Amino acid sequence: MRSLAEIIEEHSERSYGAADDIWKKIAWELAVRTSYELEEWTTDELWNRGLPRVKEPRALGGVLKRLSNAGIIEKTNRVKTSDRHEQNHGRTLTIWRSVIWDT
Repeated sequence: MRSLAEIIEEHSERSYGAADDIWKKIAWELAVRTSYELEEWTTDELWNRGLPRVKEPRALGGVLKRLSNAGIIEKTNRVKTSDRHEQNHGRTLTIWRSVIWDT
């Protein structure tokens, strides 16, 4: 039986795969720029900075995974409640730490 983490990972990857390549490039570039400017951030920061809406917002998880694998960001062991209550009902978000901040 698969774990919850494995199921979430599978859905995130499926959403990422279905996302438009231009959107993925925009998301990547915005996340890298944000990582140069902020030591820590959540996905709210990307949406608030103008990341275009996408049919399946979970696609952003695939972008974050790739940024982490590339050594640009890393997960902290902290979370915060989202400020975007209308879009995601104020769910809990991972706080990401930039590895490239202030370089």
